Amino acid sequence: RVQYAPGEVIPPGYKAEQRPHIGMLVSGLITFGVPWLFSATVGYIDVVGEDQTLAPLLVPVVGPLITIGTADTEGAGTYFLVLDTIVQTVGASLFVASLLTDEHYLRRVGSTDVTLDVAVGASGAALRLGF
Repeated sequence: RVQYAPGEVIPPGYKAEQRPHIGMLVSGLITFGVPWLFSATVGYIDVVGEDQTLAPLLVPVVGPLITIGTADTEGAGTYFLVLDTIVQTVGASLFVASLLTDEHYLRRVGSTDVTLDVAVGASGAALRLGF
């Protein structure tokens, strides 16, 4: 694969293609998913223990902000809940941006390389293996 900007001359033997920006997609999922899974685990443990004050942590992005009110947090507790919200928001934003931003590249036509293309969109996902 060769990086390509639309409008550039395509050399012989190459074909212009595009896909969602995989780097942003993966980093967005990790940045969002890790803190949310931690929060959701704490919220689930709280729900099983029948306390319910930390139950809003099960809700992605805004759950930690709601928990500030339900758990009457102060100081470090509030700081970490706000930080959790910010990190989840950044991760979710990266994920959405990856779906809206296409990565343009040139693929060699007739090559013997094995290619794996992943396409994720609002209506579904596709996995394509090329020989």
